[in-house]
Amino acid sequence: MYPAVAAAVVQVYNIPAVQSLTGADASVVLTRDVLAKVFMGDVYRWSDPLILDEQSPQVRAALSAMADPTINVVVRDDGSGTTEILTKALSLFSADFRARVGGDDVLDWCEDGMEALSCPTVANGTDNVVGKEAH
Repeated sequence: MYPAVAAAVVQVYNIPAVQSLTGADASVVLTRDVLAKVFMGDVYRWSDPLILDEQSPQVRAALSAMADPTINVVVRDDGSGTTEILTKALSLFSADFRARVGGDDVLDWCEDGMEALSCPTVANGTDNVVGKEAH
């Protein structure tokens, strides 16, 4: 028998209009393809049709009504196993991500094919950036 370890990497968001919703369908849903596009900076608004098409009616309404629907991606700027897990997964989800970015433990998120991103780091905290996606 071989030892095994499992870990999860979860994207979080801070969207007060969605967080105030209740019910089983009150969470933002992102497909693998859309998630890769968000991390490449190709999808950068919560009101993007690729995002809205996957949402429940109440979440779609909340995202559509946002005054500033910009997605502010918050990432680690240092080498980490978490970054490697995320980028390898995104590389499996998206051939475009694999070609443009790859799956490494250290990325310059604002230069490795993702110049369209706003790039604060996780160390700046996720509580202070409304509408952002973090890992």
